[in-house]
Amino acid sequence: MSGSPGLGKTTLARAIASERGVRLHTTSGPVLKNPTALLRLIAGIRENDIVFIDEIHAIAQSVAEVLYEALEDQRLSLLMMAGAELRTISLRLAPFTLIGATTEPGCLPEALLRARAAERG
Repeated sequence: MSGSPGLGKTTLARAIASERGVRLHTTSGPVLKNPTALLRLIAGIRENDIVFIDEIHAIAQSVAEVLYEALEDQRLSLLMMAGAELRTISLRLAPFTLIGATTEPGCLPEALLRARAAERG
């Protein structure tokens, strides 16, 4: 969703979650500075929950890439250090709905623009 500040984007996300009878997980783009922050947000989601990211245009590109994978594959893959080795940890996610709100749609990260284009077909 895009629109001016105070337009009611957050209120609309709350209403959608309420109408669907699911939990709403809310954050702001500037808070999602790295993929670990995204992990904290979506690791506990249940099937059909809604994740709402206000100011989604402000998330880091690295977070957008991981979020794109979560949406496409219902999987979250992160690189972790295990001693001197880098390992990829992959978590299966329950299906969820992402709602992003922005006041600057022209500033969305490339990964999210690809997701929008794929959605439109």
